[in-house]
Amino acid sequence: GSTGAGNFDAFLSYAKTRKTRILFFLHASRIGLEKAGCASDKGVPGELEVLEDVNEQECIDCALKHPDKIIGIKIRLVANISNEGKHEEEAYRRALSIAEKCNLPLMIH
Repeated sequence: GSTGAGNFDAFLSYAKTRKTRILFFLHASRIGLEKAGCASDKGVPGELEVLEDVNEQECIDCALKHPDKIIGIKIRLVANISNEGKHEEEAYRRALSIAEKCNLPLMIH
């Protein structure tokens, strides 16, 4: 759930070097936690600060390209990573749409 479509291929390359089989919940935000980390601090934008980062088609394309690795879609809904909560509802709608179109479960936290 830490990687989005924008950095999935790089993360997958790393995962392939591990002995453990790794399966993924693809972050609905194309940047995932790459820039945001686990929680957005002052001055560090969260993964939902820019709503355009939740690009449905890019996420769908990535999930369909890797059906053997991506087992779900994931999104975090927290005010401090989503423009003080202003983007939460639309980000949720997009994440749900992605999951439905890919026939994958959606994890929200």
